[in-house]
Amino acid sequence: MTKYIQPQKGFIKLIILIVLGLILLGYFGFNIREIIEGETVQSNLGYFWDLIVRLWVDYLRGPAVWIWDNIISILWDLFRDGLDKLQNDEFRP
Repeated sequence: MTKYIQPQKGFIKLIILIVLGLILLGYFGFNIREIIEGETVQSNLGYFWDLIVRLWVDYLRGPAVWIWDNIISILWDLFRDGLDKLQNDEFRP
């Protein structure tokens, strides 16, 4: 039972740390909205997004589509066949 409680404590701790960090930034006069909406930050985010799209289109899409077509579809078919056999009681020993 303890194993299932630990991840939740870590998630709650992360949320509390983020909230405390935002409060601390506000205390020191930082406005997160102004920072995010700033021209430089928007330019950097745009550059990063373009980089991610370029990586996907040029390098990752081909292998991902191949994996999806050749491996995932086979596994999905096996899974569906297994479910059909379970529904038809074909797995009885």
